[in-house]
Amino acid sequence: MAWFAEDAIKLALTGDEVRGHEAIREADAPLWDDPTLTLRWEPDVGGWLEPGFTGYTRGRYTLDRTSDAGESVIGSGTYLTLWRKTKAGWRVTLDTGIPDA
Repeated sequence: MAWFAEDAIKLALTGDEVRGHEAIREADAPLWDDPTLTLRWEPDVGGWLEPGFTGYTRGRYTLDRTSDAGESVIGSGTYLTLWRKTKAGWRVTLDTGIPDA
């Protein structure tokens, strides 16, 4: 959550959006409160929308669950994140993803 701007937006495939740092934290709490889950992401493309001020990264993500039987992938897909440079450093302004079929 430290990377999210105070006015960040998280978009779901359903068209629903969660607005604001604390609302995103609350919406994602079930994910982060489960110690068996790990979110991994790997950017494959990035660039500037406004050089030095706004940019984006796109890539693949996986959500893994670790159990006594080992680790298994329970979700994967493609994500897109928009970034803005602030006084505090680079912060996420928009985050969304599309799960694999």
